[in-house]
Amino acid sequence: MYPIALAAGLALGLIQLPAEASAVPDPVPLAASTAVEGSGVVQDDRYEVFLLTMDQGDGLWELFGHNALLIRDNATGEELAWNWGIFNLQAEGFFRRFIEGTMLYTMGPAALPPFLDAYRAANRSVYANEVFLTQPEAAELDRLIRLNFQPENRDYLYHYFLDNCSTRVRDLLDAVLGGAIREQFAVATTPTSYRWHVRRLVQEVAWIDVGMHFLMGVRGDPPRTLWETMFIPMELMEALEGAQRTVAGRGATPLVGPREVLFEADRSPTPESPPPFSLVWLMLGLGGGALVLGLAARARSGGRYSRFSLGAVVGVWGLVSGAFGLLMVLAWLTDHEFAHWNVNIFHLSPLGPLMAAVGAVALIRGGRGRLPIGRLERVTRGLAVGIAGASALAVLAQLTPLVQQSNAEVLALAIPLIL
Repeated sequence: MYPIALAAGLALGLIQLPAEASAVPDPVPLAASTAVEGSGVVQDDRYEVFLLTMDQGDGLWELFGHNALLIRDNATGEELAWNWGIFNLQAEGFFRRFIEGTMLYTMGPAALPPFLDAYRAANRSVYANEVFLTQPEAAELDRLIRLNFQPENRDYLYHYFLDNCSTRVRDLLDAVLGGAIREQFAVATTPTSYRWHVRRLVQEVAWIDVGMHFLMGVRGDPPRTLWETMFIPMELMEALEGAQRTVAGRGATPLVGPREVLFEADRSPTPESPPPFSLVWLMLGLGGGALVLGLAARARSGGRYSRFSLGAVVGVWGLVSGAFGLLMVLAWLTDHEFAHWNVNIFHLSPLGPLMAAVGAVALIRGGRGRLPIGRLERVTRGLAVGIAGASALAVLAQLTPLVQQSNAEVLALAIPLIL
């Protein structure tokens, strides 16, 4: 059972990619903060704060980008890039948590030169925007980050869309700005969804795109606000570049400065939209359906090899569709809630392996002239009708506003074969 659970966890864990995976950093000696807590009295121009944004890389965990907060302390000379995308493969219970959807991530500082060198070596673009905070706000940000870095606070329960490396940066900036970011962006609904952004960013790796698309349920499809899309580092950077804030005595001012390119990668630009529907899925579905009908016609006339071939096709389809169906069942036993409530379970049925077993046996053992209608055959027909009926009901449900899930590829592949 453990290898099956591990395979399920790895497949479902693909949905966990929207945070940067990085090694646990070497400890960095921290200078003590000398800001007067609670007084608002801070040395003028002591702190400079920058939002660092790293674009896509080659690794699967790098497809969603990464970000960090750079705090430059001119009083101590300290310059640290703080990031929240760190996990440890050697940590106790890592794979169990990976399978369960309860991954523990941590945060920490890195000296700026080696931090940038790592992204240059990976050929990943790095951008910097100065964040225009008042000195008391910058001091409070530094205090909150150092408090977060305390051993009892630095680990957090990672959530791929709701609590990741980018949302942590967003929430800290929002906290020191008194909720100004949430106020501007939490009401601005976009036409894009979590699924839309995920498919846009992973489309260059086809098997990741297919796996995540099939396994993401209805929760991945509602339109999201700009605040919610900031789970992607590049989206956070672009949104803040158009944001303003009100400062006493100065009125409305930009929240961040112009984008500075610290390193420009030599790679294709990030895709601006998800991949379009591919006719390959419809061709596979129609081709498979036509193959079943052709073999069935020959099998009814007593063709032994046609019965064997039809049994093999039914068996392969049952195992393939059933594997996805069983993954969707196992997802309910985990905290991967964005894989819950997935209508694909009615089209890629977990009953597929049972159908593969009894259907293949029934077809292959059928007599010459016509298939005998015995107990095994009745079970086979009952399974076929049950799977087709469940799929038809799911299609009808998807025609209503209550069940909206983007799964045209699954429908194109499965419906002809099911029928």
